Amino acid sequence: MVKTATVAPYISEEFRKAVTLHIYKLYDQRFSMGAPLILCVHGPSGEGKTFQCQHILRDLQVELFQIDISSFEDKHAGVPAKTIRDRYNDAVSFYQKCSHWSCVFINDFDLAIGNFGQLHQYTVNTQQINGVLMSLADYDPSRPVRVPIVITCNDMTKLYKPLIRAGRMQSYFWDPNREDKCKMVQGVFPDRTSSECVKLVQDFEQEAKRLGLSVVPPISFYSAVANSAPDNALWESLNRQAPTRPGVPQNLMTHPTLKDIYEAGMNRLQEIARGNRSYLEV
Repeated sequence: MVKTATVAPYISEEFRKAVTLHIYKLYDQRFSMGAPLILCVHGPSGEGKTFQCQHILRDLQVELFQIDISSFEDKHAGVPAKTIRDRYNDAVSFYQKCSHWSCVFINDFDLAIGNFGQLHQYTVNTQQINGVLMSLADYDPSRPVRVPIVITCNDMTKLYKPLIRAGRMQSYFWDPNREDKCKMVQGVFPDRTSSECVKLVQDFEQEAKRLGLSVVPPISFYSAVANSAPDNALWESLNRQAPTRPGVPQNLMTHPTLKDIYEAGMNRLQEIARGNRSYLEV
């Protein structure tokens, strides 16, 4: 098995600043009263919003109380709102008992209750979810602590306007520039040099443009490429080594070459382009 180099994942300094200050200010009595309870990290999908949020919160040793957006709909009205309030109270209780910072985290918030025009179904549960979040966000001196809430979304304009007003929610927009993207890609491919990663980003963006794709490949594209790059070598290795017992044969992990990465990336871009054409033909 080839030993893989280890490179610390790249976290944008501005991103770290936004999340860190949000947490610190809510746990500092000098700022807590006037600080918005909710931080919304928004921007294009697949660009590492969730990954960076969770990584920063772990670095701060914050206990995460995550809420899955699948719980935002229920056949019984009021259940999703109760789930949010109960989870928030759990985070408060944890802090009170352990004197350890906690945070409620909701990923892809807009996909659950965002207003997408004709595609949007405004339900009683949607209304109550917005209501309970606004209630939590409004300062209440009787509450012993204001545990921060961090949410991610792709399009903040789809959220309920009274919820995102100043004082309840603050926002941080994340759309990585070329330098950010190259540094993040090196975290995905730790064996590749900085110059190789810069070239990868440049070449794949040019190919996406040549294929008529409307957006540049996000960081999730490179993660998918990293997963599929060893496929050919792995398949050959599997064919050479017949398993001696049930289960996955050992020592089959392969080290993808730069050529493997390019091949996997170009194939994936072509698949995306074919998918777009199929969608337009429907």
